[in-house]
Amino acid sequence: MPHQDPRPADDVAPLRPAAPPDLYGLPFPGRTSPLAATTAEANGRWAAAVGLVRADRASWLADCAPHLAAARMYPDAQSPPLALITAYLTWLFVLDDRLDHDPADSTAGSRSLADLAALLRHPPSTAPPEPLLGAFADLRRRTRALVPRTLSERLDAHLRQTLDAFATEAEHRREGTPPTEGQYIALRRRTSCAWIFADLAELAHDTETLPLLHTSAEYHAQVACAADIAGWDNDLVSLARETARHENDNLVTVLARKRGWAPERAAEEVARRIGQRVRDYPATERRTLARIAASGLRGPERTRHEDVIVSFRDVLAGVLAWNHGDTLRFTDPAAPTTPHRPGGTPDADPRP
Repeated sequence: MPHQDPRPADDVAPLRPAAPPDLYGLPFPGRTSPLAATTAEANGRWAAAVGLVRADRASWLADCAPHLAAARMYPDAQSPPLALITAYLTWLFVLDDRLDHDPADSTAGSRSLADLAALLRHPPSTAPPEPLLGAFADLRRRTRALVPRTLSERLDAHLRQTLDAFATEAEHRREGTPPTEGQYIALRRRTSCAWIFADLAELAHDTETLPLLHTSAEYHAQVACAADIAGWDNDLVSLARETARHENDNLVTVLARKRGWAPERAAEEVARRIGQRVRDYPATERRTLARIAASGLRGPERTRHEDVIVSFRDVLAGVLAWNHGDTLRFTDPAAPTTPHRPGGTPDADPRP
């Protein structure tokens, strides 16, 4: 069942300076899979084979480091699931770059979203020729070979919701219409990909949660809390890049415009809100675990449900670690382009 976002809270506590994730007070340490290096090699071969990343732009993968994102977010995943998760993250980052490459026009990005939505509704009998679509078709084929049909369909539903949210952001850029604070918070919970990440946690643990859990209000509140933390932290680290592109879909920009603040003060407020949501998170996890305990599940079935819920800690810690220490996706756009860090998207020639 697709998720339903809880109503956003409106925080009004005092401000504090923006802070890196270790100072958010995240109450659990990060971990990393020992399969990270071998996964990176396999992912490079896959991305080249499906045309998602051109061979002469392979340095994009090293700079982006999707293998480290996957290894930190899903440290207990075995090799085939971790390879598939890494491929999903790579595909999402390529899509994001496609959408962001020319925000003033966004024609190519809008067309990509429309084509992807059609592919979700009507899978073709053969792989589409366009690399982004062909790679996605391959991801869905691999997913169906590893997970139950019901989980695959739930992942498809969350992918559709995410694509719809990306399309809304593209419309904001195209029309120059900034979102309100409430609109943005709801939208960011979808563009953060948190619901996709939650589904991938089940793939990583070779299990599928029952509807009594993944349709519950407790589960939805926990994922929404994680989405706020990860999405708003991403807003902080990507602020320079998005400001240079005159993008309005960033919580710092939304708050600065609404309250007449300087960007620095708005960034402090975003960091404060992240800290508050980090403090909220353990309680959301406890409520989800209590929902499992009250459900009547027993033995291994209860344990596997609890393991998936607790593994969201790794997903959250891994996203923050990757945001701040592993990737160059958020490098200042004013920095000069070098042969090691070519401009443009990873699957196409840079535009003039």
